[in-house]
Amino acid sequence: MSYVPGTTKWGGTIGTSSGGPVTWSADYFDALTVDPDSDKDSFDAALQLAFDRWENVAAIDFVFDNSSPSTDITIGARNLVNPDDISSNAIAGLAITRSFGSTITDSDVFFATGLQWAPFGSSGSDEFSDFFAVALHEIGHAIGLKHVPDTDEIMNATIFADDLGNGDVAAAQYLYGPAEGAPLADAEKVAAPSDSIAISGDDGGGGGGGAIAAILGILALVFGFGPIGAVAAAGTLPNRDEDDDGSGEDGNAYPDLAEI
Repeated sequence: MSYVPGTTKWGGTIGTSSGGPVTWSADYFDALTVDPDSDKDSFDAALQLAFDRWENVAAIDFVFDNSSPSTDITIGARNLVNPDDISSNAIAGLAITRSFGSTITDSDVFFATGLQWAPFGSSGSDEFSDFFAVALHEIGHAIGLKHVPDTDEIMNATIFADDLGNGDVAAAQYLYGPAEGAPLADAEKVAAPSDSIAISGDDGGGGGGGAIAAILGILALVFGFGPIGAVAAAGTLPNRDEDDDGSGEDGNAYPDLAEI
């Protein structure tokens, strides 16, 4: 198990339990193509669960507020296809996180309008992208985490997990300290993988949350100068056939990742 915690966080000094409250709002559902057997309430519940999973392990306090004109984290949907890059049509999510010094100031998370979504994904003939798993990954970026080389972690550039791994928990606790009553995770701190990675393979798949094999987030661009910056992390979900059991043994190769 490994983790790459990053160097920015909400609420001040790294390692302190001052990560909140962090407000968030959401306006995404009407722009998405979704499983006809699901509804907005089920997607909202999956999104809330994704925030709760991070809050339950680390000392960060998320507060939902859809009435404010401005919140710390906004959840939306947008076209993430780059017309100059044909491989970008599989981009699933984008997190843009801005900071001043070591303190995150705000973050925007987007889900791709060009994909079909289900709250916890699906496999078989009607394959829908796993909204919960992508939300977990992008919220991880929104709280300061970077990609890891370990495929057991949700913050791996390719999602084989459908929940937080031990390294994910260790990274969040490194930045914020543990949530009250949460045990300390034990994982190895490692260097971040390369910003530009080409990944191929035909194995993997999620567990009980719905089968998924997602290539996420190779873009790590820092804009600005001095203590002010913004990091954008984008990701792709390959078009992929999965076995009903999620083993993915008959899946197609992942496409190469490309910077956008």
